[in-house]
Amino acid sequence: MTPQIMGLKLAQIIKTSLANAPSAKTKWLIHGTGTAMFQYALPYLEGQNLKNMEVFFAAPRDAVGPMLPQMKKLGIKLHDDVMKFNSHDWSSLINRCQLGGFHENLKAYGEEHNDRRAVLREQQARDGNTLLGFVKKTYGSAVSFGAFAVGGFHFGGVMGALSGISIAAVPGFLQKAKSVRNMAGIMTNDASLNPNMHPFKSPDEFNAHVKTQHGGHGKAFLALARQLVTGNSGWG
Repeated sequence: MTPQIMGLKLAQIIKTSLANAPSAKTKWLIHGTGTAMFQYALPYLEGQNLKNMEVFFAAPRDAVGPMLPQMKKLGIKLHDDVMKFNSHDWSSLINRCQLGGFHENLKAYGEEHNDRRAVLREQQARDGNTLLGFVKKTYGSAVSFGAFAVGGFHFGGVMGALSGISIAAVPGFLQKAKSVRNMAGIMTNDASLNPNMHPFKSPDEFNAHVKTQHGGHGKAFLALARQLVTGNSGWG
């Protein structure tokens, strides 16, 4: 089922709920690829008064910025935190880097989001530096950034990021290995490896989760490598 059809069905559900209980307050958590479905639902809701609806974006894949004016027009409220990511989840660069008019549109949403907008700007600056450093080191130059941004992250790049590092450089090597493993984990649908499925976990919490699920960090890295090499990741 396409996101367009799912968006239409979601809009129908919202309209039915609104007709049955017009004063009921609802809170929606939109996660991952669910942002596409939500985006396609919005035009079908034109003319509705959704002032009792609150939305929170958890690790959104599709751009949030362009949706905000339409949401505001419908009366939809934003959760105080607006959106959150696991810091090792790079599945949506457009939101991590907050493109698509995100800050301008969030500012127009109201002063109550000013503090959160400031925090998101700080995260944007940090994420931009982290990503650029990774791309330069892994792919050799910033020229490859565009390819990376549209899904050029691949297993060869994961290995490249780890090459040339002495195993003896523990714990530095181990920490880097875990970070790169998690970044590559977005290419699998395995919840034990993909940080996109754990937007509320910190890196330490997610690493503990991965270690527990796989019986060790080394085994987790091998499990991810096996999935990526054999094409069983479900990516795309």
